[in-house]
Amino acid sequence: MYRKDIACNMVIVDSAVPRVCAAKILTNCGPVLLVCVYLTVDVGDAECLESYIATCAYVTALCAECDATQYVIAGDFNCRNGSRFY
Repeated sequence: MYRKDIACNMVIVDSAVPRVCAAKILTNCGPVLLVCVYLTVDVGDAECLESYIATCAYVTALCAECDATQYVIAGDFNCRNGSRFY
């Protein structure tokens, strides 16, 4: 969601991963990539670890492929002190 008056400066970035959504905002300082993530909860199995790593790798690739000069990556990382996702 964003204000209608900045719609001409917004570019929605297609995401192949349902846990990631992204948009690029064009600013005077250059493009800024906004990424929202919702990472899997650590239930202790290998599948959730693989999903976590794959999602993090996707975000990294998204940043590398984008022409943005700055990045904002926020969301629910589902990690806590001492967990294997920390």
